[in-house]
Amino acid sequence: MMSARLRTASFFRATHRRRPLPASGISFGHQTNCALAATAVYWRRGNAALVHHYQTSSSRFVHATPLIFSKNDDASSPFSRLSKSNSSGSSHDDTSGGARPKRNNRHTTATTASISQVFDDDDDNDASYYNNYTTDAYDFENEEETSQLQLWHETKESEFQQLDAQTTQLLDSSIKSTNAIISQIQQWNEFISSITTDMNFDFRTKHPYYPPSEFMTSITYDAAEKATCLLMHLTQRQNQQRQEKIPPSLEVQAYKSVMNAWSNVFHWSSGDRCEEILEVYGQKFGGDMNYMPSIDDYKTVMKAHLKSCSSRYNTSTDRGDSGAAASPGEKALEILNLLNNVYTAGDLFLKPDVELYSHTIAVVKNTLLDWQLRRRFHGSDVEFETELSLELLSVLEQMEGTMAEAATAGEHDATIQSFHYIIRAYSDAIAVVSRIHLGNKHSASIERSSEQILETLEQFITSNDDAIILSAGGEDEAADNAIFEEIKRCIEGAYSSQLSSRLSVSDFNTALANATTSEQIFHRMKERSDGIATNKSKLFPAPTPDHVQALIRANIECLSGQYFQPEFNITLENIEELPHLKAQRLLKELEVQQAGRPIDGSLYSDIAWAYTQIPYWPSIHKGDKYNSTTKSARELLEHTMHQYSQGSIIFSSVGTVSKIYNNLFSLYSKKMARNSRNMKGKEAAMKQCLALFDDMEYWYEESDGVIAKPDSHTFGLILKTIFNSGFPSSFDCAKSIVQRMAGLGVQAKQRDYLILMKIANDPTKAEEILNRVKANYDRDQSEKPSTSLYSECISAYAKSRHQNSPSKVMYLFNELDQLYQSTGDPDFRPDSKLYGATIDAISKSKSKGHAAIRQAMKLLDKMENDFDSGLIDVGPNRYAYTSILSSISQTKAPDGHVLAEDLLRRMNNRSRHVNDKEILPDTVAYTALLQALARSRSPDKIDTAKKWFAEMETRYAEGNSDLKPNKITYTALINCWRSSGRPDSGEQAQQVLELVEQRCQEGDHEIKPDAMLYSSVIDAWSRGQSTEKVERAWDLYSRMREQYANGNIDMKPNDIIMSTLIKCCGFAQGEKSKKKGLKVLLQCFSEVTSSKNIGQSPSTFYALLTSLSRLVGDDARRRPVSAAIFEACVKAGQLNGSVLNALSECQPELYVKLPFVVNGRYRNEDIPTEWRKNIRETRQA
Repeated sequence: MMSARLRTASFFRATHRRRPLPASGISFGHQTNCALAATAVYWRRGNAALVHHYQTSSSRFVHATPLIFSKNDDASSPFSRLSKSNSSGSSHDDTSGGARPKRNNRHTTATTASISQVFDDDDDNDASYYNNYTTDAYDFENEEETSQLQLWHETKESEFQQLDAQTTQLLDSSIKSTNAIISQIQQWNEFISSITTDMNFDFRTKHPYYPPSEFMTSITYDAAEKATCLLMHLTQRQNQQRQEKIPPSLEVQAYKSVMNAWSNVFHWSSGDRCEEILEVYGQKFGGDMNYMPSIDDYKTVMKAHLKSCSSRYNTSTDRGDSGAAASPGEKALEILNLLNNVYTAGDLFLKPDVELYSHTIAVVKNTLLDWQLRRRFHGSDVEFETELSLELLSVLEQMEGTMAEAATAGEHDATIQSFHYIIRAYSDAIAVVSRIHLGNKHSASIERSSEQILETLEQFITSNDDAIILSAGGEDEAADNAIFEEIKRCIEGAYSSQLSSRLSVSDFNTALANATTSEQIFHRMKERSDGIATNKSKLFPAPTPDHVQALIRANIECLSGQYFQPEFNITLENIEELPHLKAQRLLKELEVQQAGRPIDGSLYSDIAWAYTQIPYWPSIHKGDKYNSTTKSARELLEHTMHQYSQGSIIFSSVGTVSKIYNNLFSLYSKKMARNSRNMKGKEAAMKQCLALFDDMEYWYEESDGVIAKPDSHTFGLILKTIFNSGFPSSFDCAKSIVQRMAGLGVQAKQRDYLILMKIANDPTKAEEILNRVKANYDRDQSEKPSTSLYSECISAYAKSRHQNSPSKVMYLFNELDQLYQSTGDPDFRPDSKLYGATIDAISKSKSKGHAAIRQAMKLLDKMENDFDSGLIDVGPNRYAYTSILSSISQTKAPDGHVLAEDLLRRMNNRSRHVNDKEILPDTVAYTALLQALARSRSPDKIDTAKKWFAEMETRYAEGNSDLKPNKITYTALINCWRSSGRPDSGEQAQQVLELVEQRCQEGDHEIKPDAMLYSSVIDAWSRGQSTEKVERAWDLYSRMREQYANGNIDMKPNDIIMSTLIKCCGFAQGEKSKKKGLKVLLQCFSEVTSSKNIGQSPSTFYALLTSLSRLVGDDARRRPVSAAIFEACVKAGQLNGSVLNALSECQPELYVKLPFVVNGRYRNEDIPTEWRKNIRETRQA
C-alpha cells in the first residue's frame, strides 16, 4: 500500500506536468509574476530573493485592479468589471504589470451549437441562433444591487490590503513562528473562500458557475499566490533552521490549506497549481501512513479543476510534446483513472466515492459547456468533444456501480450532501448528452440518451424523496437548506437541458422529434405540479419560465429554413398546431402565469427569429410570404415594447432588443424590398424600415442607452433594404443613414461603403465615396481604401454605359497597385476580383476596338503572371476570359475572330497548366467566338464556325454540361451563315432552325425558338440565292404569326422582322420569283397598315419603297402602290429623310411635287410636323 502511495506522485509527474519537476522541491509550470516563478526560487533554495520580490510586489494587485471608480465610467467601473466575464471578447492575458499567466489564444470558448443562421449578408441562415438569443454578461440593473456590489468590492479590497500588510509584517519580523505562518495561510484561505461564499446576490446563487469577473479572478489568484509564498517560506525555514522542527501535522495542515485556497480560485491555472501542491505533499509524506494524501485531497484538486474550467483554459489541442492533458476535463479523468488503478492495486483508502465521481463529471461538463450551457468546442475538436462525453457516461456508470455496491452492503450515505452529489452528476450528464451528438461511437455498456438518464434521475428522486427531505434537517440548518435549494436547482436544470435537447440538429425530422419529446416532458412536469401524476414528489419542479423558453425553442427550431424540403413542408402543414403559433400560445400563458413578475425578454427574441424563417415554408405563409410575416413580426415587437414599458419584461442582455429589431430589419432587407413587384411596394418597404429605425432610436434614447442600441449589423440591414428598394432617392437616404451611424457612435465598415457604392449606381458617386475613405486614411488611417472598395468602384464604371473609361479604370487599378507596393499592406493587395472588374470594365467600354481589347489582354497577361509568381492568391477565372471574348464579339476589328480563337485555345491551355477545370471554355465562350465569326469577313468563317460548334457539341455529349448550346449559340451560328455570302445560306440557316425545333420538341425547352431566331433565318434566306427565298421567308413569318396568335408571346412579330421580310422580297431573282415577291410585299404592306402587333417605323416604309423599285421596273405600274405606301407613311407620322430618298428613286414625279422639296432638295426641318410626329428618336434612320 505504501509503495502504491509513492507511485502516486510519480504518476502525477509523468502524466500532468508540462515540464519535469526538479529532483527536490516544486517549480510551477506557468510563467507568472509571483515570487516563485519570477525569481525561479524552488523549495529548498533560500528566501532572500523571495522576500525582496514579495515586498516589491505586495501592492501590485491594488494598482492592477482598482476597485473604486465613477459610476459613469462604464469602461472601468467595478460594476462593469464584474459584468465582464472571462469568456467575453476582451482578453485578460495582459493585465497591468503582467500579473496573469498567459493562456493560449488559438481556441476560444465560442458558441458552436447553432439552431440557424439569421444574419448572413446573402442568406437568412447565416448567423448562429444561439448568438441570436443568448444573453450577455449579467447586468445589475437595480441601483441597490449595484451599490451593494460596489460596497462588496471595497470590503474585499480592504480585507486584501489588511492581510497583505499582516503577511509583510510577519515575513519582516525576526521571529516567525510556525503557528503564525500557518495561521496567516489559513486567513488567506478563508479570505479566498469568502469571495464566492459571501456573494449573496440572487444571480450568483442561481448561476454558481457564471464566469468570474476580472475582479474575482485577480483578487483570488493573487491571494492564493500569497498563501503559496507563505507555504514556501515555511518549508524553507524547516530546511535552513533545523533547530525548529515543524510537526508533521502542522506542515500537512499548511499543504491542505494552500490546496484548498487554490480550489477556490477562478483561474484557468488553479487546477494545475493545486495539483503541484499535492505532488510535493505526496513526495514528502507519501510513505507515512499517518499523514499521506487522502481521497479528500484529490477531491480538493477536482474542485480546483472545476474552478479552472469555469474560467479560461487551454483546449485539448494545445498539448505538449508528451501529449499531456491540457483541458481540466481530461486532467480530472486522469486523476480518477489513477485513483481507480491505485485502489485496484490494493489501497483501500483511495477508493473513489460518489463525491469524487460527481466532481469529475462536473469538471468534464464544464469543460465541454460554458456557463450558458453552450458548447465550447467545434471544428477539429468535435472528436475530442465526443470522446470526452463518452468518458463522462463511463464515469456515471462507475458512480452507479459504487451506489449499487453501497446499497447491497447497507452502507448507503443518506446525507444531504451525498444526495446533492448524485443529483448534480445526473443533471450534468443530461446537460452534456442532450447537447453533444455522440455519433455511432457508443459502446453497448454506456449507450444512454439524455432522456434515459432523466428517467433514471426521476426514479432516484421518487425512491429517495422522503430521505432527501429529512436529510435537510441536520445540525447546520442554514447550510443544509442551501444544499437543498441547490438540489432543486439541479433538478430544474436537468429538465431545462432535456427540454432543449440537441437544439443544433441536422434535419427537420430530428427537430420535430425533439419538439415532440420536449412537449411530453413539459406536460409530465405540469401534471406533477398540478397533482395529477401518480409519482408525486415535492422535489419535482413545476415548469419555470426557463422551461417554457426551452420548449418554445424546441418548437421553433422546426421552422429553420435550412431544413426545408417539399415533403417536410407537407408534414408541417399537417401539424395540428404550427410551431410559431404554439410558441405564441405558450408565451401568452406564461404572461398570465407570471402576472406581476417580469419575464426575460429573450423569449420574445426567440419568437421574432421564428418569423424570419416562415417565408421558407409555403404551408404557413400560403403565398403571402412577406407582407403578413412582416406585419406579425411588427405586432410582436410592439407588444414586446408595450410589456417592457409596463414593467412586465426585463432584458438581462442589452442586446436582446437590438436582436428583435434586427430580425424585423432582416425581413425588410431580404424579403419585402427584394421581392416587391412594383415601385410602390418597394417604396413602402423602405419607408416602413426607416420608421422602424426611428422607433428603435426612440427606445434607445428613452432607456438612456440601456436597450435597443443600433449596431453595425442594424445599419447593414437598413442599407440593404434601401439598396433593394431601387427608389430614385435611395442614395441620398443611404447617405443620411451613414451620418446617423456616426451620430450614434457606430463607425461605418467597409461593407457599408460597398453597399453605398452599389446604391449610388453611378461611377462618379462611387469614386466620391472611395475618395472620402482615402481622405480618412490619409488623415488618421481610421478607414482603409481596401481592394474591395477599388474593385466596386471599377465595377461601377463597367456597369455605366456612358461614363465607362478605360483610362480612368486603369488609373484606379495602378493607384491601388502602387499603394500596395509602397505599404505592403495585404488590405491593398490586388486580387482576382480587382483584375476581373478591371478587365470587365475595359472590355465593356464604349471605345470597343483594337486598343481596348489589347489593353484587356495585357492586363490578363499580368494577372496570370502575378498568380504564377504568387503575388495574388487567385488567378483569372473563366469570367475574365469571357469578358474579353464578349468584347471581341462586338467589335468590327478585322482580326477579331483570330483573337477570339486564340483566347479560346488559351483557356484550354491555361486550364491544363494550373489544373483547374473551372477555366475551361463554356457555352458563353464558344458563343462569343461564333458571334465574332459572324462579324468577320473571313472567307473561311463558315468552316471555322462549323468546326468549333462541332467541338462544342462533342464535348457536351461527352458529359461537359458547361458546353450545352443555348438559344444565343444557335442564333450566332445562323448569323454566321447569314453573313457568309454563300448561295445556300438560307437553306443552311433553315437546317439549324429545324435542329433547334427538333431538340425543343425532345424536351429542351430552354432553346425554344423565338422571333429573333426566326428573323435571322429570314434574313439568311434574303441574302442567299435560292429561287424559293420569298416563299420560305413568308412561310417562316406565317408560322410566327400563327404561334403568336396561339399564345406564344416569344413569337410576336415586329417592324424589324417585317422590314427583313420585305427586303427578302426585294432581293427576289427571276421573273417568277419577282412576281411572288411582289405578291408577298403587298401582303406585308397590308400587315403593316392593319396589324396592331407590328409597330410602324420609317425603316419599314423605306424597305417597302426600295423593294418595290427592285421588283417593278415600270414606273406606271408601281405608281399606285408607291403612292399608297407614301400616303400610309405620312398618315402614320413616320416620314423621314430615308423614306423621302427611297420615294425619289421609286416615284420621282411624286417626290418633286412635295411642297417642301425645292429643286429636288429638302431640309428635315421643313418636313411637316404632322408627317413625322410619331418617329422615335432612337429609330430615326
